[in-house]
Amino acid sequence: SKPPEPLPATAHPFCLKDKVVNATPQNESAYISQGFDKYAEIIAPNGKPIKLFAQNQVSAEKLRRAHSLMSFFLQNVPSSQYGSDKNEVANSMADNEAVLMMPNGGHVEGNEPNLPAQPLFDDETPMEGSQWFMQNDWDHRDAAFEEIFHLVHDTGIGTYLQGALPEYQSLLRAEAEESITDGRWGIAIDPDVTHWIEELRQEDSLAQEYIAAVIDSYYGLWGPFDERSGGMWGIYTAKTREEIGTKDEEGKTLLEAFLP
Repeated sequence: SKPPEPLPATAHPFCLKDKVVNATPQNESAYISQGFDKYAEIIAPNGKPIKLFAQNQVSAEKLRRAHSLMSFFLQNVPSSQYGSDKNEVANSMADNEAVLMMPNGGHVEGNEPNLPAQPLFDDETPMEGSQWFMQNDWDHRDAAFEEIFHLVHDTGIGTYLQGALPEYQSLLRAEAEESITDGRWGIAIDPDVTHWIEELRQEDSLAQEYIAAVIDSYYGLWGPFDERSGGMWGIYTAKTREEIGTKDEEGKTLLEAFLP
């Protein structure tokens, strides 16, 4: 048989990479000491890294998937209002020392690794083809889109940190408030939702949670959920991309202003 031919220069950049996941560099002692033995990175245009770490029980495939999804969010969207050139978003993430960490197991409040990073837990990262994925196991729902975009949002677009797109953030914040007023998001399926919304308002993170709900439905994560209508456990009015188009046109417009 013939040896494999080299990939063409037009191949996707991640097909051309020899290896995405590596051992955690020895100079990352804070992460190594807490069991984060796998590492990946995205180099921003300014030459600085956006870092991803995974603990010892998290598979390399899951870290690779997180790396791929973050790269997807940072992909340019030609002719879009805010996403046509994301170089400064990536640069802001690197300047703000953006880090995604993937701890073992599931989230236990107050027991998160004490590190300055956005968490995405092993138990909320089902892999395509796995039992969790194939059976739509909602105890292990896919939170990767939500949590990784939180990192892009906070450190790249800019929320509590200075980012590259303050005008876009202002629009997202205003739309989050409007969506609560007109009942598109923050639907009080139980009393805890009302308390949660108030906590978000006090910490100024309504925009982050609102657009995450739109993203999850837009990319099809809630389509199989049949316990309630709507997405994100029922607190968002739209379950699918088609429903967003009829029930939350402003949310769809804002999402497509930045994402593919």
